Amino acid sequence: MDLLARHEDDRPPPVTAEPIRLFSDTDGNGLVASPALIDAIGRQLDTDDIRVFVDRQGVPKLAAALHYAVRIRNAELTQRAAASKLDVHLVDAMTIFSALENVLDNAITYDPYLSETIQLD
Repeated sequence: MDLLARHEDDRPPPVTAEPIRLFSDTDGNGLVASPALIDAIGRQLDTDDIRVFVDRQGVPKLAAALHYAVRIRNAELTQRAAASKLDVHLVDAMTIFSALENVLDNAITYDPYLSETIQLD
């Protein structure tokens, strides 16, 4: 599959990995596990707002919230419109969108799929 490459010419030999995108199709609803989503899921351990949201809504809603957070950042949606589409209480939506801003700020440097969709100023 050529996902990993070891560079023997350097010492110590660094290993590079091709970014992957996992797709799960359950009940006709797809979920793309991008590096940014995996980061957001992992941040439950140190970000209470993400942990509480996932406890209440689940990972699929977190994935949707991340999608809408990108659209908010791109000025395609307001937070209120995104909250309506997400189908959660406005306060919960605004809280998760705020928490996901930190994920987006970092993910733009390592998630090639995110860098394709987010509009940089």
